[in-house]
Amino acid sequence: MKISDLPQKYQQQALAQLGQLPPPEPHVKRVVPPSDDLNKTEKAWLSILEARGYKDIHCQDINLRVGALKCFYRPDFFVGDINTFFETKGTFIRDDGLVKIKAAALQYPMFRWVLAQKEKGEWIEKVIHDPTA
Repeated sequence: MKISDLPQKYQQQALAQLGQLPPPEPHVKRVVPPSDDLNKTEKAWLSILEARGYKDIHCQDINLRVGALKCFYRPDFFVGDINTFFETKGTFIRDDGLVKIKAAALQYPMFRWVLAQKEKGEWIEKVIHDPTA
């Protein structure tokens, strides 16, 4: 049997295994929403993170399962430089928003969790969980 006898899909794989083709690209999709998808508060916090010099900033592209049921939590930001999740809120915070960030902090204690809240034009950072403390 020759490689040319194989279906086209498998010909590529066989040639790649023989070193005659570069390996195929991994099938990993990374969804990074454009900054247009962020609200005013999130855009303001993103500019603060960038001003602090962080390079590895992920905007709403990580979805975490919280609890055993179908409850998911998507933090606003993950900064890989400092291994920290940030949730941004304005003056008013709904109870479910606080419950989810606290539950996620309990379920993923290896990360630092911070609530960044803008009150009266000033940012207040409340550490929900810090694994180094």
